Amino acid sequence: MTGSSELELLLEQQRRAARIEPGIGPLDLPGLLAGSTPLRGGPRAVLAQRLWALQPEPPRRLLLLPALQLGGAERVAANAAQAVAERLGSSDTLILATDRLDRRAAHWFEPYGTVAVLPELADGELDREEMALLLAQLINWWQPRAVFNSNSWAGWRALERFGRALSRRTAWSVGLYCRDRGANGLPLGHADRFLRACLPWLERVLCDHQHFLHQLEANFALPPSDVAKLCTLYQPVQQPLMAWEPSVAAGQRVLWAGRLCDQKRPQLLAAVARLRPQLHFEVYGPSVAPERWAAWGLDRPNIHACGPYARFADLPHGRYGAMLFTSAFEGLPNVLLEAGAIGLPIVASAVGGVPELITEVTGWPVPVEVDEAQNLALCLDRALGERAEAQRRSQQLRALLQRRHSADAYWRSASAASSFFRS
Repeated sequence: MTGSSELELLLEQQRRAARIEPGIGPLDLPGLLAGSTPLRGGPRAVLAQRLWALQPEPPRRLLLLPALQLGGAERVAANAAQAVAERLGSSDTLILATDRLDRRAAHWFEPYGTVAVLPELADGELDREEMALLLAQLINWWQPRAVFNSNSWAGWRALERFGRALSRRTAWSVGLYCRDRGANGLPLGHADRFLRACLPWLERVLCDHQHFLHQLEANFALPPSDVAKLCTLYQPVQQPLMAWEPSVAAGQRVLWAGRLCDQKRPQLLAAVARLRPQLHFEVYGPSVAPERWAAWGLDRPNIHACGPYARFADLPHGRYGAMLFTSAFEGLPNVLLEAGAIGLPIVASAVGGVPELITEVTGWPVPVEVDEAQNLALCLDRALGERAEAQRRSQQLRALLQRRHSADAYWRSASAASSFFRS
């Protein structure tokens, strides 16, 4: 293309396209005239070639997540990949970790599709804006039937920049689970950063509980057309339901399991342990530095660090008389689904979606109040001391899990909600 009339026609087409999608322009005329293309050479081209070697054919489904890490959003993504693979096959699903190099949860995904960690394929040479741009180009070329984004920053950013064009190529669903908070207590995260701009291009917003969707509806003053895109998708329990059989000494031991971070309020766990020095609190989770452990107040003789775990079902749950769950904000934690499936009596901070699972019928929910540590300790006394009542509430929780969190119930809801779960 060297003639002036052809060049003017190209520029006019670009101007018209830019009025529809501002992210299209401006054109790189020197590059065009030199015969170059956006992916000719450079880190993006190398990454694309390596990805095509893994996935020669365009995928029918694209599952996006930030990393293959052991986290709640990744568990939701793994549940989706497993359900699709078991019912529709795994050959058409491409699973992309876009933001960070972390493979600890790779075993959650590898049986259910082709798995790629983009920062690994890129040798760390692409910043996140470049990764989002490449992702948009790949989706534009592949045109998969559906995309499900479970907390991938690059996925959100690609949709924010090129939403009008990308939504014409594929049906987009996203997972949103709770509103994170910064050190100053103010909300942050994907909902506040991206949702308003991306809602017009989304087929569905999926959440593992109802509470946060009600928050989004109210906080963003959503019109009915956008409210209709919000859908609760309760997650399946990934282990058989069983009756809890505690050991004789279980009445003196309490289980705490999860990530040790400020969100999980380890200081609150320490406060409860101070109030009940006769109990032993055994903590399972990734190791933290000794100075951080001490700063949270966990360096008490009745708090014991037991290290990380791969599967909750592998923990010696018969040792414990109850599980204690503490948190400042939540979605609907998978660890509570797993503890309920095993039959452990649960005492939990009633935040986020927790009260949709742990109620006065199924456990001991404790509202966030000034005397929350005291209330948690009192509920532990009941869970450990009233064995018949603890068994009754645990049975009610298992009944709820069987009814609402089975694999079949999950699939019925998922396939009705999102194109990602359809053939």
